[in-house]
Amino acid sequence: AASGAAATVPADPFFSNVDYYGAFHPTAPLWTDGWTAISQDRFTTDIVVNKSALAGIPTQYSLSQNYPNPFNPTTRIQFTLPSSESVKLTVYNALGQQVAILVDGYRPAGEYVVTWNALNLASGMYFYRLEAGSGVFMKKMILMK
Repeated sequence: AASGAAATVPADPFFSNVDYYGAFHPTAPLWTDGWTAISQDRFTTDIVVNKSALAGIPTQYSLSQNYPNPFNPTTRIQFTLPSSESVKLTVYNALGQQVAILVDGYRPAGEYVVTWNALNLASGMYFYRLEAGSGVFMKKMILMK
């Protein structure tokens, strides 16, 4: 479709009319999680969805509490960026040791959801830290197996 124009859904019953852009629902679990080699090797942990085209650009930075919390073994972390930034989202264990880097790179302004799979980690308290712009935000979460 042309820029700004709505896409036309084909009259084929194979296709579904949805309220989001792309092939996958932005808040649904990825269908490959938990049973494919790419999810077991953590290639699907950085599932980032830019929803700014639908919801408008945020006016401030935010880091939401993960959901669910406590979790087993996957959880979602949501954050917003009011402007295009270099972003790093890192997970640490209770000893302060880095256990995962979920996002590391440039992201346009918008709202993002990252799904983290902690299948191979022990139960306990973990911390996630967002570095974006000149801000640093941190929250804690609990993995219960």
